[in-house]
Order: sequence, then structure tokens, then C-alpha cells
Amino acid sequence: MKQIAIYSLLSLVLLLNCSRIPVPPEEPTPEAKLKALEAHLAEIAASDLPDFATELYQSVGEKVSELRQIFDEQGRMPDPLLQSAREEMSRFDRVANGAQKFLAEAYRMRNSARQLDFIRAYSPAQFYRAEQNYQEALQLANREQFDRLPGPAKAVTGQYQSLIQNAQRELKSRIGGDLEHYRATVTADLNALNAVSTNSGELAAADGVFYRINLGQHAWNNPSLNGDIVVQPPYFPPPPTPPGPRPASGIGVGERTATTIRLIWADVSDNETGSRVLRSTDLLNWQIVAEVGPVPKFDTFTYTDTNLQPDTRYCYQIETYNDEGARRSQLLCTYTHDGNAIPVWRLQLRVKVANLANAGSDNPLRVMVANNGQYLPTETILDYGQDDFERNSDFTYDLNFDDIHELSDITDLRIINYGNDQDDLYISELSLLVNQHEAFRRNFGVTNSSVLKLGYYGSFSVEHAELRSDPTWQAFVASSRNDRFFNVPPVSISDNGQFQVVISREQIASRIESLMGHLLHADSELRGRFKWGFLSGPAVEVTRAGNNSVHVDLDLEVEIDWWPNAALDIDFDIKVEKSCDNAAHKMTLKLTSQNFTSNADYQLWKDIASLGFTKLTADLIDWYAENCSTPFQVSREFEVDIPEGINCDDLQVSVDAAGNVVICCFALTVP
Repeated sequence: MKQIAIYSLLSLVLLLNCSRIPVPPEEPTPEAKLKALEAHLAEIAASDLPDFATELYQSVGEKVSELRQIFDEQGRMPDPLLQSAREEMSRFDRVANGAQKFLAEAYRMRNSARQLDFIRAYSPAQFYRAEQNYQEALQLANREQFDRLPGPAKAVTGQYQSLIQNAQRELKSRIGGDLEHYRATVTADLNALNAVSTNSGELAAADGVFYRINLGQHAWNNPSLNGDIVVQPPYFPPPPTPPGPRPASGIGVGERTATTIRLIWADVSDNETGSRVLRSTDLLNWQIVAEVGPVPKFDTFTYTDTNLQPDTRYCYQIETYNDEGARRSQLLCTYTHDGNAIPVWRLQLRVKVANLANAGSDNPLRVMVANNGQYLPTETILDYGQDDFERNSDFTYDLNFDDIHELSDITDLRIINYGNDQDDLYISELSLLVNQHEAFRRNFGVTNSSVLKLGYYGSFSVEHAELRSDPTWQAFVASSRNDRFFNVPPVSISDNGQFQVVISREQIASRIESLMGHLLHADSELRGRFKWGFLSGPAVEVTRAGNNSVHVDLDLEVEIDWWPNAALDIDFDIKVEKSCDNAAHKMTLKLTSQNFTSNADYQLWKDIASLGFTKLTADLIDWYAENCSTPFQVSREFEVDIPEGINCDDLQVSVDAAGNVVICCFALTVP
């Protein structure tokens, strides 16, 4: 019995000892490895790390998505792809964390500089130098040369810091004086509002405040005050009225060249001694460039300013004076041309929405370019017949360019989140395309910290100096100078082996869709009254109507309860013709409307079109609204530059079976 007990004790000891022998952990299953990668990727996506190694982040994401798709569809996991994804994830971690360690402060200030207009406007050259140095620092991190990173990281941080501080000082110097100037009048307006009196003078002061806040309608009847959202109106404090004659009115810009600007204004005073033309390039320092004697009241006067610098902004005021004092007209700024005469035949904006929660928006985007003083800013409200600005969408929209004839007419770019809802839009990338080539590009980033966030009526602006300093713009200009075919529409081979230019039906449809979407949002009375597109196919369809014409079909749906016909189907043809000016190397394409029909009631379509923005649209609507028995033909013309060596008279313009406009045929020779 004693021996049995001893053996039992020994067995127990051995058992206990054996239980302490380590057991190798089980190898995670391929699916577990995939889930770990997905979890780690989700953790990274919620941080700023993707901005420090964007290409690696996107590559890892694509491989993980591919692995998930293969596993879900086939129930297997390709080991080489899994191993590649894990290795690339490890490299991403090293690169992104290493870059963030040295560049976190520069990254923070860079995001402010890229999104705040006044910082970039202070010194575009300094901004782009900092951008270049930041990219070079990221490249060091991407090569995992972290030992070389501290110096460049410190330098670029200092560049962004200097840019921001200088921009703040410049902003204060420019507008601080004006704000101080208005302090007294603002105080007076507040006193007028606080006063409780029946004195006629004090009541008149309060009435002045009432109109200066610019409600747009009488305050008691303003519908915007009765809704859930009250848009705060702008406030214009009253400047003190100076002595002297009334200043000139209606100052405008006539012809502009690379070295001249013609000014036009109307005199509205009959007691002036004379007038002066004042000019400034910085709005701080003004010089007299011309003295003009007394001008008869209500007469129009012109003056051409000469010997100017190309592609430069000049601001003007007309100062009218007599012995009592001097008063200045409203300010007007415009730009000279750049002298390159680069034609514009298409203008587009590419918008890539960030792949983040709530990044998309149902609001349209308002785009303005060419605020050059000669015309109102060229504007397009983007709303195609689709779900615009969805999360992770990447789409290129056509823009209106009626008053843009050459590249230097594009003086700035401004986009606004435009709509009725508090619906933010997060933009990852923006590109301005001219003649289907990129002329400006801004990659903001892919994280919550770096994307461009446009809140309700939030805006992003690129001023003239920043636009011209952009390397993409400079490359566009260089290519335009060096390649005579760079700004010609895409060239292809015709059936006879020669070359031809094809304006695709997709391009025609996109331009029409852009114009129609803009029209639907041009006035607040139209908002919410229509559904746009895809009622019975695409919103805009273009097909061949004949050898020299295309047929256009638009689909809308009217959201008016009391209207008997909710569907609005609009059809018309566009005839295409050409004329030539071989001496100037130009061809004019003439587009003429015809056979315009609609299933909508005349008055509804007239109401819609009365708010149109082009002569073509307005005249078409006037014809249809009156139910004329003979279609009213309206034409629009577009000039196209013809390279030397090509005879315009030899070119034929026609419409092929697919509905494309074809300009054929010519031979290309290399100089």
C-alpha cells in the first residue's frame, strides 16, 4: 500500500510538472489575420496617419479590400497577397509614425495655411516654397531616412509659422484702420437702436440702421425671419459724408490688353472743378495717373491707362473735386491680359469628396471664376442629374465660361457650399481643368484634420497670385507655349487616314446638363420645385438628328402640387455650322436651335426660363412661351483657334452616327 501511495505521489508530481511545459500558441487562421488587418486599418483611418504616407495607406487599403472580396466570394485567402498586405502595413506604420514624429507641428500649421484664404493670399510664393519643402520631408520619411529628417522638419515648420504670422500682421495692417474708422459709426448705430424716443431725429437714425442691415425686403414681411433658419444679413456701417461734389457713377472697364485698360464712367455732378483718375496695385498706395477737366453732368467719359504690366491687378477710383473738397467713386479692380492669348474652349472642375463619415452633401456647389472687373464673376451652380458630392465620389463638372475668352481671364477661383441645409461637404481634392488639361490642383488630404471642410455657405478661394504661382498653372502655360496643338480639342485618326477633331456627345450632354443644373438653382424661388434627371433615362441625352445637327432631350420633374403636369420633357435640335477667318487662323462654330418642343404648359416653362442666364435660353423660352407656329432660331457662336498650316476652308463640320460633332480632316506636320 505504501508503494502504491508513493507511485501515486510521483505520478501527481509528474502531472503537475508536465502541466508547466509551455504549449505553442495556435497559428491564427487566415481570416483572423485578415480581420486583424481590417481592424488596424480602421484604427489608422480614424487618425491623421494616412496623410503622412497616403500612397502606402491607399495601397494597403486596396490589398485588404481585395483579400476580403476573395475570401467572401471564394472562401480562400491567397497567401502571397496576404503576406504582401501585412508587410506593406508594417512599412506604412514605420513610415507614417516616423513622419508624424517630426512633422506633426508643420502638418498642423500646413492644414491651416491650405484652408484659410488670407494666409495663402499673403504670399503665394512663400506658401508654395513651404509646400515643396514639406513634400521633400515626406519623401525622406518614405525612404525611411529618419536620421536626415529633423533639420528639414524644423525648417519647414518655421516656414509655415512665418507665413501665418506675417499673414496675420498684414491682415491687421490692411483692415485694422478701416475697422477703427467704422468704430464710431457702429457705436452710433448701437446707440440709435438702444434709444427709446419719439424724437424725429433719433427715429431717423434708427431707420438708417434698419436699411443698412440689408434685409432685402421690409423686415416685418421677410419670410426668412419666420423659418427655422435665419440667415444673418450683412451690415454696412455708414461712412461719414465728405464735402465736395458728387463722385462719378457707374465706373466700368472696357477693352483690356496686356499693357492697357480702358475705363468708362458717368459724371453725376455739375459743380466740380475737375476729376482725377487714381490707380493702386495694393489698395493702400494711390497715385494720380490722369487729370480730367469738368465733365458735363450725365455725360460718359473714357480714359485708357497705358504702359501697364501684363497679368497684373490694377484698382481705380475717380476722384471728383472742387474748392469744398474731393469725393471718390466706388472702387473697381481689373487685370491686364498676360500676353499669351491662350484660348479657352472648355472649363471644368474636378471634385473628389473625402472617404469619411458624413463627408458628402446634398447641397450644390457654387463656383465662381474670372472676377476681373469687366464682367460679373462667371458663375456655375453645380447640380447634375445624379447624386452629386456623395462620399468618396470623384466627378468632373463643366463650368460656364461665357465671358472667359483666354486663359488670363481666369483670375481667381472660389467655391461655396450653396444650399438651404446645414450639410457640410468634405473635399479631398480639387482640380481646375482648362481645355481638358489640369491648370490648378489642390490635394488637401484624406483625414478629418486635413480635408477641406465647407460648412453651410462655407467657401474656399484661390486668388490671382496663388493661382499663377501654382506649379500646375505654370506647367499649363509652358505647354501652351511650346506645343501648338496643346489647346486644340483631342485629335484622332479619320477613316481616310487623316486627322480629325471630335466633340463627343458626352461632352455636349455634360455642358447642357451643367447649364440646366445652374438654371434650376439660380433663384431662390426655383429651389425645391424640381427633381432633376433620371425620370426616364439620363437627365440629358444627345443623339444624331441629321448630318449637321444633334437632338437634345432633357428630363425634369416639377414639384408643384397645384400644377397639372408634373413631368417636364424638353426636346430641341442644335444645328452646327462653321465660318472661317483664315487671316486670323480662326474658325467660328455656330450653334443654332431649332424644332424646340416640350410637354409642359407654356406659362410654366416661361416662368422657369425667365430666370435664364444666356441669350440662347431666354430667346428660346420667349418663342415657346408664345406658342409660335414657326420655331424661333437662336444662335451662339464659339471661336476656335486653328494652328498655322491648316486651312479652315478645307475642314468639314458634321455629326456622325453616334451624335458626335466631327471636324475633319487635316494633316499634322511637326515644325
